[in-house]
Parts: sequence; C-alpha cells; structure tokens
Amino acid sequence: GNLGYQSGPWSSFVSAGFVSDERTALGVNDRERYDAASALESVTAQDILLTPSRKGQNFNATVDYKLSSRDVLSNALMLSHRSSGELSLTTQSLRDSSGAEMDRFLRPREADSKGVMVDYDVAFKRTFKPREHELSTELRFNRGHDEDLTDDRQLASAGAPYTNGRIDRNDAVTRQLTGQVDYTKTFRPRTKLETGWKSNAQWLDREYAVTTDASGGGAWAVSSLSNSLEFDEAVHAVYALMSQGVKKWDLQAGLRGEYASRTFSLASERYPYDYASLFPSAVASYNLGQGTQFKASY
Repeated sequence: GNLGYQSGPWSSFVSAGFVSDERTALGVNDRERYDAASALESVTAQDILLTPSRKGQNFNATVDYKLSSRDVLSNALMLSHRSSGELSLTTQSLRDSSGAEMDRFLRPREADSKGVMVDYDVAFKRTFKPREHELSTELRFNRGHDEDLTDDRQLASAGAPYTNGRIDRNDAVTRQLTGQVDYTKTFRPRTKLETGWKSNAQWLDREYAVTTDASGGGAWAVSSLSNSLEFDEAVHAVYALMSQGVKKWDLQAGLRGEYASRTFSLASERYPYDYASLFPSAVASYNLGQGTQFKASY
C-alpha cells in the first residue's frame, strides 16, 4: 500500500508491502551409468519431495521539510525483513544392471534463512542561486544481518537412526556509513568551482560454523571447515574542479586526493593495508565552429 501527505513545508510518502508463498513439489531424478561398450552398469533412482516457503515485508518512508525558500532537509528510511525455508526428502536407491536393488537410503534436509536490513539517509541542500551557487550534504547508514542454517542427514529407512549428519550455520552482519559534502560556485558566466568531500566506511563480520556427526550418536563436533571473517574498509576523498572559458576555449583542471585503509582478518590472522593517492585531471576544448569541437583530456 502507498500513502502520501503534503502540507505547508512538509512532504511525505510511505509505502509498505509483504509477500508470502508456500508450495509443494514432487520430482524424479534417475541416472544410468554405461561402460565403454555402452552396456548398462547401474542405475541411481531418486524420488524428491520439496516443501519450500518464503515470506517478506518491506517498508519505505520519505519525509522532506522545506526549512526556507533556499533550504531543504530530506529523510529516507527503508526497512526489510525476509525469511525462507525448505523441507526436502530424497529417497535414493542404487540398482545394478539387472534392476536388483543394492542400496537404499533417505536424505532429509532442512534449510532456513532470514535477513533484516535497515537503511537511513538524511540530506540537506542549500540553494543560494539555482545551478550556480549550491551546497549539499548527505549522510547514509545501512545495516544488514543475514542468517542461514542447513541440516542434512542420512537415514537407512523411515524412523531409523540418522548417520552422516551435518549442520551448516552462516551468520553475517554488514554495516556501511557514507558521508558527502558538495559545493558549487559560479563566479562569472564561464568561471565555475566545484569541490567536495566523501567518506565511505564498511564493516563485514561473518561466522561460518560447520558441525558433523558421522555416526549418528549425537556427538556433534566442530568441523575444520568452520571459519570467521572480518573485513573493514574506509575510503576518504576530497576533490576540486575548476572550469574556465576563454574565447573559443573551455578549460578544466581538477585534483582528487584519496586515502584508504583496509583490514582483512581470517581466523587469528590479520592483513592490514592502507594507501594514499592523487588523481589529477585536465580537459581542454576548442570550438572550431557550430557543431565542431576539438577536445583533449588527461
């Protein structure tokens, strides 16, 4: 659903939605194996029963407030939640070339996942003179949390004790913060300055845990496949761009400075790295005539 409202300096818009789905699927997957002489060696037959489901909810809201004829404050919020699951049962049998059954087992599997995301953005813009003298700022924060679980086991028959049990858990949290300021000033009809700053930082924390129980006795053990990951990154940049027109020439020169730091951590090992860079730029354009222009850039 959608709802909008406007009164005086206030302007707002809200939307919300949801989805829900559940179904059942049946399938057959048979595989035949042949030798080099094209003689049948064996057949693997699978009967598959699936019950997948999914749900999701979304909410979006924007609120703008006109502080004055020159100033506008904007806010935007987005919330999202999702969940899904799947129950499956695979009945597998192995037959020889004559069709006699050599082995038979069941593989029940359960998979669940859920995620939550929050995104908030606030921006301010001051217009001293439209398209000639403007200042804008923006700050944005985003956080996502995703969890996944898979439980996979093997049964000799329905109701029998399980073997070859394995549970995978994945827990990941991602955060991101972005800030930006941009300033534009036109001094004369062909003289313009553009400058600004932008920073972006993100943090990723992920835990991947695998537990196994091969015998089915309930003694679940942590697998060597388990690991934890952390990744932190921050990039800060400033820029300035000057444009000047002289007769048939349009000249532009700019410089961007950037500093970045990254830290990658896996288990107990950390790998930090940082760097600083400068990126100069230049553009020269010459108007030969109507519809014809010569341009060089660096």
